Amino acid sequence: MDEVLLHIGMHKTGTTSIQSAILGYDDGDTVQADLEIPNHSAPLYTAFSANRAKYHYWRSFGLGPEQIEKRRSSYLEMLDAQLARTDRRRLLISGEDISILDPADKTALVDFFAARVPKIHVLCYLRAPGSYAASAFQQRITGGMAQLPAHCSPGYRMRLEAFRTDARVTTLEVREFSRGKLAGGDAVEDFATVLGLDLARMARTSLNEGLGETAAKLLYHFNRVMPLSAGDRVLMQARMAMGRELAAAYPSRPIAAEWLGALADASETSYVAGHFGIDFPAAAADAPSDRAALEGYMADLSGIDLAPLDRLLETHRISGRFPGATEKLVRLYLWHVYERETALAARRQAAAAG
Repeated sequence: MDEVLLHIGMHKTGTTSIQSAILGYDDGDTVQADLEIPNHSAPLYTAFSANRAKYHYWRSFGLGPEQIEKRRSSYLEMLDAQLARTDRRRLLISGEDISILDPADKTALVDFFAARVPKIHVLCYLRAPGSYAASAFQQRITGGMAQLPAHCSPGYRMRLEAFRTDARVTTLEVREFSRGKLAGGDAVEDFATVLGLDLARMARTSLNEGLGETAAKLLYHFNRVMPLSAGDRVLMQARMAMGRELAAAYPSRPIAAEWLGALADASETSYVAGHFGIDFPAAAADAPSDRAALEGYMADLSGIDLAPLDRLLETHRISGRFPGATEKLVRLYLWHVYERETALAARRQAAAAG
C-alpha cells in the first residue's frame, strides 16, 4: 500500500451513510479495510487506545479485559495484512471514534501507519456547535443517557490538533458539514469527490441517522425509569432493537434546535476559523436557553399518542394491563430481552449438540 485514507468523522456528520456506501468498496486502486464491521471506530479505538478496556462500546456488551485484548491483537493483524497488499494502492478506513483517541493514542496510530505506508490522508467533517449539540443530544439518548449533560461539545481541538501538528500526516483535510458546502449537497457524494472515489461503485441508501422528537422523549423517559439496559450483549442488543422500533413507529421531526441552545459549546470556533478557514456563523441554536425548561420539555409526555406503542406490543403478541408509557416501554424492552435470551440459548444448545 502507498496511502491510508483515514476518515475520522466527526460524529453526526453523515458517517453512517458514508460507511454504508463504502461497504466492500474496491475499485482496483482503493479498497475499504475489512475489519469485521463497516464502522471502524471499535477496531481502531481498540487497537490504539490505552484506555481500550474502558471503551464504552465493549463495556455495553459486557466484554472483559482479556476478550478486548484478543480483539486488539486480531485488529492489528488485520491492518498489518491489508497494508502489506501490493495489488492495491490505498486503504480506506472510516471510524468517528478515531477522532476521540487521546493525543498519545493518535501518535501511536500514526506511528503504526507511518511505519507501513509513505502517505497518510486524514479527512474530517465538522458540524457547527448548535447543530452538533442538537444531533449529539439525541444520539446520547439512543446510547442510554438519563440526564442532561453539562453540554454537547464538538471538541474540535481535541479531535484535530494531534493530527494537525504531526508532520507525518501528509494531508489533513477539514470540511464543513452543511448542505450548502457539500458536493451535490450530500455527504456521500462529497466524500467520494474529495477522495477521488468512484461514486457509481458506492451503494447509495437513504439512511435516517437522526431520532424524531417523540421517539427521543420516549427513549429518554425509558432511560430514566429502567435501571438496567446495558452491560452484556443481550441487554444491549435488546435496547438497540427497541430504539429502532420506536424510531420507526414515531417518525416525527427532530427536537427543535432552540430547545438545545444551553447544550451548545461555541468556545472553539476561533480555533476552527484560524487553522482551517471554517467560519461558523452565529445562530440561534448557539444562544443559551433555559436548562430547566429543556428538562421539563423532555419529561412532558402528555402530548404523545401511545397508539403506535400499543401497536408495537400487539405486533409482538403482548397483551396485558400496561396503563402508561412507562409500563408499555418496559414491557416492550423485556420482550426484546426474552427474544434474545431465547435465541442465545438455542445457539448454545445447537453448539453443544454439534
